[in-house]
Amino acid sequence: MDWVDELMEKLGSPNLLARENAIIRLSENDDSRIVPALIELLKKGNKDEQGSSAKALGYIKDTRALTALIETLRNENLSVRLYASNAIGRFGQSAVPFLIDALNIGNSNVREYAIRELGDIKDVQAVPAVISVLNDINAFPNVIVNSEIALDKIADANPGNPSLTIAVFPLIVRMNDLDWNVRAWAAKALGKIGDIRAVQPLIERLGRIECAELVASEIIVRCKTTQHLEDFEIGLQKGYDNLKKSAKTSELLFRIQIKISRLMTEVAKKRDELAQDKGILLTDTPKPPKKGGVYQQIRRTVRNG
Repeated sequence: MDWVDELMEKLGSPNLLARENAIIRLSENDDSRIVPALIELLKKGNKDEQGSSAKALGYIKDTRALTALIETLRNENLSVRLYASNAIGRFGQSAVPFLIDALNIGNSNVREYAIRELGDIKDVQAVPAVISVLNDINAFPNVIVNSEIALDKIADANPGNPSLTIAVFPLIVRMNDLDWNVRAWAAKALGKIGDIRAVQPLIERLGRIECAELVASEIIVRCKTTQHLEDFEIGLQKGYDNLKKSAKTSELLFRIQIKISRLMTEVAKKRDELAQDKGILLTDTPKPPKKGGVYQQIRRTVRNG
């Protein structure tokens, strides 16, 4: 038995230290036999051997192992699945095409782990594939939530990237989902993308999605021009007009008006910031452009509330 065989045998040892030592020694050697042997053990070994071989393959980062690692995401043992998932994550961008292909596998575990890794890698080329999962009416809620979290992470790492705009409408649709977690993460992802088209639907859901105000506030922060702020105000006005029609109680409407009042204050502050960046000092809070619009309505209601 040569040294490779000896180390491979130790990957199944009940002694954790022995397994870790074998993993390190195998991953630091470039012997051509190692990767094929690890892949074979990943497929046919016991749970300790599978977990150890997955970990070693993650350190080695040979793309020949990616297909087998992704297939291991089907494994019935949770710890083996986690080892495989962590190993795939170590490959970084080179794993993205493999993970995208994995989303087409009709297995919930595989799809969930694949979508998580795509979110952690944060590569915008994954956006269309992630959206396809988001649009899947047969996907489990946990898979949908992970697709929204992935979009949130990708948007946070790639601010203003135009590739993300195609996610706006599918996320708006998901804000109507029956699952509150799906609704909340859809809203959060929209905040990271910062697209003005999300403002009106967010305002319309101030009474249904707890984080909607914070998300709208995040969009204000991401506004780069006064035109963006004006577009935000238009969306806010339309959203509020629709809310007035659908609010079931005056108490609910009043609470919503308080939230909108806070957003209006943030818009005014942001407008001042943009003006100061251009060397213009605003001496007073800018008056809203539309007489009788949401600004006057809310201020009057809150003042008399």
